[in-house]
Amino acid sequence: MESVKNSGSTIVTSHSLRKYETRHIAPITIQLKEIFGHYETGEIILCNAPDFSNSEIPEVDIVNGVAVIEALKECRSIKILALSSCDSLVDRERGILKLIRTLIDMVDGIEHRLDSICYGFTKCPVMADINALLVDLKSSTVDAFSESDSVLMTVLLDMIEKTVNGAALKIDPIDGDPKELIKKFKHIHGIAYPGEVFRFSIRLRSIEVCIDADSFCQAEKIMDNLSCAQRELADICTSDSVSKKSEELRKKFDNIVSTISNRYDSLDVEDYSFHSPKDLLKKLELVESRGGTRYHQIRMTVLRKIRQNFSLAIEKLLDTPLDERPAKMRSLNCALCFLPEELQTSFKLQLDEFSQLFTDEEKMRRVNLKTYSKTGTTTYPSS
Repeated sequence: MESVKNSGSTIVTSHSLRKYETRHIAPITIQLKEIFGHYETGEIILCNAPDFSNSEIPEVDIVNGVAVIEALKECRSIKILALSSCDSLVDRERGILKLIRTLIDMVDGIEHRLDSICYGFTKCPVMADINALLVDLKSSTVDAFSESDSVLMTVLLDMIEKTVNGAALKIDPIDGDPKELIKKFKHIHGIAYPGEVFRFSIRLRSIEVCIDADSFCQAEKIMDNLSCAQRELADICTSDSVSKKSEELRKKFDNIVSTISNRYDSLDVEDYSFHSPKDLLKKLELVESRGGTRYHQIRMTVLRKIRQNFSLAIEKLLDTPLDERPAKMRSLNCALCFLPEELQTSFKLQLDEFSQLFTDEEKMRRVNLKTYSKTGTTTYPSS
């Protein structure tokens, strides 16, 4: 089929990889006569909207969220195309569930407006059974749903119902027929009075990721930018959910000193490969050098606890059964790589000393065993 050229589509950028290119809302007006012929009148405005949870900059998420909602409020009616890649049905991050949660956050009472939603899937293999993948997703995650996720389950079931018997809308931007998509849109009900239905809500995941990853400099910068964005937008748009989440993240950030200090209280030294003290201390030293004075306290506390924990682990080697000592020594030598340089040298000497001690003990044990086997006698009871 000959493609329909639309000058408005030049503002839309796509990517062959799983990468979000849309940075802001992009409206594209489609004249229906260009799709169905001159006998068809009217138009549809497609709004390519950015994802609100994949930006690394939360203030961009907020601005995009405001822009999209304000634009939708000006429309007479809204029909939703929930677009997802087939990969999101099977990936570990459960991208399809993130999409559903975004819809739930944006649309008030979405469970009563499902007839206004059309689900589309891209990058689908020819033989892909979308419905079967959705059913498998439901089966594998149903136990993780709580009562508060009942709306999520309702939307997921709607998605399953609308893809049964091969009815899934697979979108192929290269070889696909746009008529199929437009026909579906023509026959679904629009959401009237969108200003009363759509609401501003985003998930400030990027800040949480920075905090959890110990990216202190980036987290502080993002928090400052977020506060600035909220102040600038206070007279335009406010969100209870964003304010609540922001406050939650600020408290989490304020408690970061005790959180990090307590991290190594119960952490086994053999798990240092998963929670590297060396990497953490480097990050703390960096943010401290940039004026973060409170991080000096954290760094010194962590350093002290690591020294205590590793010393204790070495001392426990003496109580370790002989046959378990080699494995324990290998484990500690491995953990040694994840200590800061100033601790590695001293602990390496201690481990080498213990290794030599254990080697000498093993030699002595073998000598004694050999001597005993030569001099020992065996007696038998008389009959």
